[in-house]
Amino acid sequence: MSADASSAPPHTVDVTAATFEQTVLRSPVPVVVDFWAPWCGPCRTLGPLLEGLAAEANGAWTLAKVDIDQEQQLAAAFRVSSIPHVIAFADGRPVDQFVGLKTEVELRAWLQCLAPDEADHRLAEAAQLEPDNPAAAAIRYGLALDLRPGFPEATLGLARCAMRTGELEEAAAALAELEKRGPLPPEAAKLKAELALRQSGGATDLEEARAAAEAAPDDPTAQLALADALAAAGEYEPALQTALSVVERFPGDPRDAGKAAMLRVFEVLGADPLVSEYRRRLASALY
Repeated sequence: MSADASSAPPHTVDVTAATFEQTVLRSPVPVVVDFWAPWCGPCRTLGPLLEGLAAEANGAWTLAKVDIDQEQQLAAAFRVSSIPHVIAFADGRPVDQFVGLKTEVELRAWLQCLAPDEADHRLAEAAQLEPDNPAAAAIRYGLALDLRPGFPEATLGLARCAMRTGELEEAAAALAELEKRGPLPPEAAKLKAELALRQSGGATDLEEARAAAEAAPDDPTAQLALADALAAAGEYEPALQTALSVVERFPGDPRDAGKAAMLRVFEVLGADPLVSEYRRRLASALY
């Protein structure tokens, strides 16, 4: 149980709060996190067993050791109240854990949780199919969910596929399932924002909205309907420009509605350079 990396066993690393995300959550291979302390007798027995198995695995997975006396914040984050407490991570998510001492035979059996199962294989198949055949990919994501109910990656994949095939109710249902687990991850939050745009503007045909706006250039309602239809069609810059013109030309409620329309597009675009440009222009129009 070395405190410095130079004498650590192969494929074993000491982890701190500062390095946890990069070492564990972003690792390309599974990571077994061992919460331990120098004064813990069972930890001193379990630690060498885990270190030996990590060395034997030769990079198939990594052992990350967290001294709870030094890293109380991490221990609290994972609700570690008794040690040794061991958590296995794969693809940045916890897949299994145990508390207490295990024999080497028991550890080998437990480490099977790191091996890809049938649900993982279906997920991989779906990911390959998704760019060209989202309908077929959705079937594979569904199979993965049948094998592992609540599988978040498969649920998100279903939502993406439903969006691409225009099945907005199915996409909304999948995102709602994800939200039951807690705050949406960034990709899912962006997808939810896109869904909101499509639901708000999808009821209006884009060409009809364009013709109505051209026929009534001084009607903010017609201009906002066009902005929503453009956003629903993925024409984000014209949508932003149209909504901005409402903010610039019409006071009161239309101005507020134009601002809200722009904010919805900002949420979908995320870090796109258009966001910085149009945030600046919106601020100028408002203030």
